[in-house]
Amino acid sequence: MKKTIDLTTPVHTYKVMMSEVRGYYIDVAASTPEQAMEYAEVNKRAGMYKKYNGHIVDIAPVMIVEEEKPNE
Repeated sequence: MKKTIDLTTPVHTYKVMMSEVRGYYIDVAASTPEQAMEYAEVNKRAGMYKKYNGHIVDIAPVMIVEEEKPNE
């Protein structure tokens, strides 16, 4: 979706840092969903689970900084 810029007010350039949250599935053997979540959390850094079906979960702006103009 593109928006038009109101040219009756001063226009500035801003740097907008975008954040992407990525997620993926892993198969965890457990007796309950709660146990599966616990095992996944405990072992996520061990690399013992194969990651698959990765997706971008969320995209959001996280920081906006006005662009400095060089002195003329």
